[in-house]
Amino acid sequence: MDDFKALVFNFGYTRLEIPRCSKLIRLARDIKILQDSRAGLAQSKLALKYQMTARSIRIILPKTEQLDRQPWLNEIQGMVAAIM
Repeated sequence: MDDFKALVFNFGYTRLEIPRCSKLIRLARDIKILQDSRAGLAQSKLALKYQMTARSIRIILPKTEQLDRQPWLNEIQGMVAAIM
């Protein structure tokens, strides 16, 4: 709330667009799902842990496996870990 008050104080009634970073947050979640899966957690347990359906987990895992092979992902994994 203090950060919000500081924004209002500094910018008053100026319209601000604040990015939500939803794609990055989703990527961080998907990476954590992949890591948990590799650690041996079953898809049904992953679904419960991340409040998703087992079908969603089955869709996320292969996509994230493909991303995991990309060299740029290694560079941003530290940033992603900091978010989560």
